[in-house]
Amino acid sequence: MEISTNNVLTDANTDDVFLQLPKLDALMENTKKNVQQLKAEWQQIMLSEQEKNSVIRQQTLHAGDGNKIIVSQLDFQTFHEEVLLMKQCVQQNSKEVNEAMHTARSVSESLQLALTAAMSECEHWRSRFDTMKEQYEQEKEEKYQLKCEVQKLNVQLADQSEYSINMGTAIGTLLWRVSQSEQTIHSVLQGSKVNR
Repeated sequence: MEISTNNVLTDANTDDVFLQLPKLDALMENTKKNVQQLKAEWQQIMLSEQEKNSVIRQQTLHAGDGNKIIVSQLDFQTFHEEVLLMKQCVQQNSKEVNEAMHTARSVSESLQLALTAAMSECEHWRSRFDTMKEQYEQEKEEKYQLKCEVQKLNVQLADQSEYSINMGTAIGTLLWRVSQSEQTIHSVLQGSKVNR
């Protein structure tokens, strides 16, 4: 079992990190299965050793001498090679599992850091969004108030224009009537001189 860790976090963008999470989960599951298989194999080896020891004890008891058993050189050599091979397999599998666990831990830690950074950045943008939303609502309210004020001023201007037109019409009419009589014109002009 060979685990490739070269390109797990080479260009660790936040998106790439999140895309690699399923791969890491699969790697962890594979490692767990390998560890379980190793445990099962180790238990089988221990059971077979106990069975062999039991058979050896029974053969020793039947041989008459409690300390010795006769085993052929070939059987002893085969048994010795199998034990060495099993030790090597267990050591190699243990080393691979440890490396895979170390890799998974480092990847998990870097993913945790990336996730924390992404969460803080998300919180930053959320607060900016909330601030901008508040400003937008305030400006919208101010704009509405200004619009209402402009409408009110337009109404006042229209009223004043109408008043000025009516006043101008009335004054024009009065002047026209007054101007019809010469005596009134002399009185008005003399009155304006007296006021000065």
